[in-house]
Amino acid sequence: MTTTILGADYSIADKISRLEAEKIATKILSKTGFYAKQWDNFQARLENILFERIMMARIKKAFRFMDDEAAAYAYLDKMRKDFASGRKGNFNIMTASSEGSFMDGGVVDMEDVQEVGGHHYGEPKKPVLLYVMGGGFILPPSPKQIKMVNGLAKACGCTAVFGKHRLAPENPFPAACEDIADQYENLLNTMPTGRIIVGADTAGASILLGALQKLRERKINMPSGVLLFSPWCDLSLSGWSYVTRSTSSASPFRMESAAFCARLYLDTALATDPKASPIFADLDGFPRMCIHTSKHDMHFDDAVKLAENAHKASIYVKMNYWDTPRHHLERLNTKDAANSFDLAAGFVDECLAHYQAVV
Repeated sequence: MTTTILGADYSIADKISRLEAEKIATKILSKTGFYAKQWDNFQARLENILFERIMMARIKKAFRFMDDEAAAYAYLDKMRKDFASGRKGNFNIMTASSEGSFMDGGVVDMEDVQEVGGHHYGEPKKPVLLYVMGGGFILPPSPKQIKMVNGLAKACGCTAVFGKHRLAPENPFPAACEDIADQYENLLNTMPTGRIIVGADTAGASILLGALQKLRERKINMPSGVLLFSPWCDLSLSGWSYVTRSTSSASPFRMESAAFCARLYLDTALATDPKASPIFADLDGFPRMCIHTSKHDMHFDDAVKLAENAHKASIYVKMNYWDTPRHHLERLNTKDAANSFDLAAGFVDECLAHYQAVV
């Protein structure tokens, strides 16, 4: 039954039930013990509160430079350098998320691309994970994000390639989507599409899914599969989870911070443009898709809608969700993060097997 709250169609529980009944959505139980989980939830909520206050303070400071473009870009440039160096990462608040979460080594950058043995760069016949990291469309990857991608690629048996794109607001939508689409096309010079998995988290998901739409327009063969973690796919913020999570400590984000980043990215584009907000996109012809999220995440409704749309387009889709206030739990060195990686690795194996079966 659909419940109307403050004029909003709040049927998310019904949608989850339908997705679970059709074996699309699965609630993943925590691998930690009861008391350890309670302690982690307490830490997560405290981290969320602290991060939300830090983020809002940064945004308020940015507003001081609205009439001074040079000062605004100087402030943004300093933030980017701090993030890229790891001095002021988004989640450097609690020890669990800040110290040595993932293994080093094995990441290949695009400048290192070389053909080996007639297959592709790196280890022969090893699949590639082209990954677009989130940063609210305006920030570069932090060292911890790079380590996270490294750990994910290793768990999936892939060579990791960073998705490189221009940043907003200097280069607004659709610049980032075009960059990722071009980078994917460059990969095709070294290997077949069936050996490429693409992935993204948070704002990177909007960029990646926008890039896939551009590739479809160019009539370029799609990758073997898509991995998404805590995807942000609705820049219009229409989901009810944007409202409910903004009023609790279950998420580190608020609608104000999401709207700020979306505005810088969109510039004059509409928030409902399908390439900017892929929940409004027709997903016909898209690759197999796996979505990992938390029911407490601000972007949870995005993940549900994306899964629904993929299913309606007859795309194989799997949505795994956790009951945790941890945003993008894969960034941590925990049993649940390791379990998420294992599930992702299983999906990658399925995608590669499917490709082998049809070629």
